[in-house]
Amino acid sequence: MQILLKRTDVGFLQKCRCDPKYTLAEFPDRTGLECFVNHIHVEDYVEEGYPVVLQEQGFLYAKALQRILEPHGSFYIIVSMRDTDFDDKPNFLTCTVRFHKVRVGEFWLAEDLETYHHDAMLLLVTASGTPEST
Repeated sequence: MQILLKRTDVGFLQKCRCDPKYTLAEFPDRTGLECFVNHIHVEDYVEEGYPVVLQEQGFLYAKALQRILEPHGSFYIIVSMRDTDFDDKPNFLTCTVRFHKVRVGEFWLAEDLETYHHDAMLLLVTASGTPEST
């Protein structure tokens, strides 16, 4: 968790400083671009083979993001876990944490989280602020 917490200590930029090859034109909206840029794969930071640790670290990182983002407006923090089959790693468990600003008329997830049949989904919401108009 120390590595993930260090990632939250560096602060956040309100402007996109991502790879310039990614532009808004390649995404359906600003939320799509933001979710692409603002995500990590938790399994890159924890030892493989411990699904409970992966789940715990994803949740703790999401809660840390929630505390950090809270004063800056309304955000959705999304944690998704999936058992994925790669050719070299069958039954490989992944955990992704991403976030985006809440915007009127834009939502990265489906309204009904039950439609994600192969993912375990958790949605955290910051309480402050109002949705940004598009």
